[in-house]
Amino acid sequence: MENFNDIITEACHKRGIKIDIVSDGWVKILQKNGKIRFISQFYFDNNQSGVARILDEKYALYETLKYFNIPVAKHHLLYASTPKEEVLKLFHEYNDNVVVKPNIGSQGRGVYNVQNVEELFIKMEELFKNNPSISLCPCYDIDMEYRVIILNGSPELIYGKIRPIVTGDGQKTIKELLIDFNSHYFIDKDLPDDILPKGEKYIYNWKFNLSRGAISTLDIAEDKKEKLIKIAKIVYDKLNIAFCSIDIIETNGEFMILEINSGIAIDKFTYQHENGREIALEVYGKAIDALFNE
Repeated sequence: MENFNDIITEACHKRGIKIDIVSDGWVKILQKNGKIRFISQFYFDNNQSGVARILDEKYALYETLKYFNIPVAKHHLLYASTPKEEVLKLFHEYNDNVVVKPNIGSQGRGVYNVQNVEELFIKMEELFKNNPSISLCPCYDIDMEYRVIILNGSPELIYGKIRPIVTGDGQKTIKELLIDFNSHYFIDKDLPDDILPKGEKYIYNWKFNLSRGAISTLDIAEDKKEKLIKIAKIVYDKLNIAFCSIDIIETNGEFMILEINSGIAIDKFTYQHENGREIALEVYGKAIDALFNE
């Protein structure tokens, strides 16, 4: 959050915008020429509240995208009162390999891949302690996950996410290999000191979240980039989202939306690229300009 607030402050100062940060860094109050705008955590004033709520509720988003025939990963809504028979039917329908997660959440928190019935109901019970509803999804065989950040219909940043998986060389430890993979994330983690045999893979995390050790890449083939932009523009046209990040998965040659976030966090991205901070400054700066119609 500190890095994010620093970038927003710099972007505002460059534009002659007065910024005050209150509520322990949570709320940013922007003022210029008699206009007042707000940024709360990573949420900008650009979006209308109705569509923002839809984006951040995973099953609501799924139903909305499905309504507009936009390719989207399947989600099923579950409550604590949902009959076990119904849950089991879905579990077996997806070959005993599903993902359960809160309907409202981010950064991979509370997201579990489960492959046996006992664990399924244990994780569901755990999730229902803090969530009135959850989503159950098939576990897709994902080749790559991408993020597209759009502002008023224009794709401002597109990057891929690479899971934290390393391959042994017979000399370096798992810890050394993971630090080589993503030093900023793994440098202070408690990791195995065993040497990883040559050719053997070590999967630290099955998730693609940058907040869970994944790294971002700007190296995306042009034909794939065109498909990602096409999907993003359809989302903008149908949902009228001013500023958001769209997570799109590639599975078996198909592209579909996994989730959309109305809060735009690029802070992890900035650490992974030499010009990452400049990219973030430009993206956030344009969003701030839009807030003041500039």
